[in-house]
Amino acid sequence: LKLLRQDNPFPSICREACDRRCEKVCMRGSVDSPMEIGETMARLADREEALSDELVPTKVRLKGENKDYELPVAVVGAGYAQLSCAYFLAQMSYPVTVFGTAELCSAAEREIMERLGVRFSEGAPEEGAYAAVYPGELPIRKKDPAGLIEEGHEAAKTIHRSLHPGHSKTLARDPRAFRAFRRDDAVIPIEKCKAHDCLSCGVSYVDPNRCIGCGICTTRCFFGAIRLERSHGEFADYCSADDTVKKVVLGGVHRAGRIAIKSLKGKS
Repeated sequence: LKLLRQDNPFPSICREACDRRCEKVCMRGSVDSPMEIGETMARLADREEALSDELVPTKVRLKGENKDYELPVAVVGAGYAQLSCAYFLAQMSYPVTVFGTAELCSAAEREIMERLGVRFSEGAPEEGAYAAVYPGELPIRKKDPAGLIEEGHEAAKTIHRSLHPGHSKTLARDPRAFRAFRRDDAVIPIEKCKAHDCLSCGVSYVDPNRCIGCGICTTRCFFGAIRLERSHGEFADYCSADDTVKKVVLGGVHRAGRIAIKSLKGKS
């Protein structure tokens, strides 16, 4: 649920209005049956209320500072794109006011937004009182709810960049252009770690040629997706924690002896 909410903080909206077009192109369908994303979203949405405390994301703040931006942003309307824009702006540490009622999202989702600092108000924003204003939905839009939620996410990024002089709206920005596989001859790369889109480490990449088996990556993975399997267990000399000091001392004495012998041979 945490992973899903990174890009879609409103699973209840997609549960009610999504046309589930991704199921038609799911690669899993070529093996047995496609992933039932609609049912998955419904079950996750039902669990939101019980997990609302754990689902409040950590705010992204300026390095070394522990306060929000002093740049209030107004969002006019409470449609799919507006709620999404407000959510992600609040996560970026902006004080956000939504002029409208959050009728589309669930009570748990509204509670999460309010705990992030989003305020809901009636009426219209006062002129000059806000650093930026995101307008209401245009009647010409014909996108599905998931597309509008993504549009709101991108709008939040644009507003964030526009509020800081000297920041480009496009430079070093992920275009998020997802290319679909050709199902007939698709080759899925396996060299990257399965936790590539993990919540904790971001972009994990395990290089098998440089891996020394330290196991640090397994402790960093939020979902426990990384596991180490020893191909040659006979090469590993395990010991209990109580015997660690003994092993270290004996190893140190052995190494010191080897160094002394080598130095004597060098002198002779």
